[in-house]
Amino acid sequence: MKYKLPLALAFAMLLIVALPSCKKLIGLEKKKLTKQLTEVEYKWSNVENQYYRCIDIYKNIASSVIKIAENERATSNAEIIKSMQAIKHSVDSLKSVKIDPNDKAALNQYLHTHNRLREQMNSAISLAKETLPNLKGDENFQSLLLEMEGSINRIAVASHDYNIVVKEYNNTLQEYDKERAANSGFKEWYYIPERTF
Repeated sequence: MKYKLPLALAFAMLLIVALPSCKKLIGLEKKKLTKQLTEVEYKWSNVENQYYRCIDIYKNIASSVIKIAENERATSNAEIIKSMQAIKHSVDSLKSVKIDPNDKAALNQYLHTHNRLREQMNSAISLAKETLPNLKGDENFQSLLLEMEGSINRIAVASHDYNIVVKEYNNTLQEYDKERAANSGFKEWYYIPERTF
């Protein structure tokens, strides 16, 4: 006569054998998410640093143009000085904003504000170049323009790198149990739209 295990006992034995493997799998998934989240946060800090660096350069350009405009003492320079002072004020306001990549509306608002500031800066630079003859020959100003261009390029690269790791992280997060993810503090991160850099 064959010995038969009761179904409940067989199920309990299966759980005893399989449960540690399931816990190990869940632990591996959590480790993977944690590692990816660390990479996302690192890439985000690069993006954030590049934005802050760029707006510092805007402020330095504005200060340089104001100094040159004041030295030339032409009455037509008042408009340039006023626009550059407005840029410096906008930079100070923007620097006080903490960019939150987990808040899509706040992130988009920051990116929109930064783009408006960049457009304002480009217009003011064009006006200053037309009005201030000494500006074109000023080495500090030319150096700052090169820094600004490089900074904008670094924002694009950092944003692209960030978007890649966010995509990997978000894809892994979608495979993970949503309730367990939320309880563990994992949440979706937002992409930086490519048109913003």
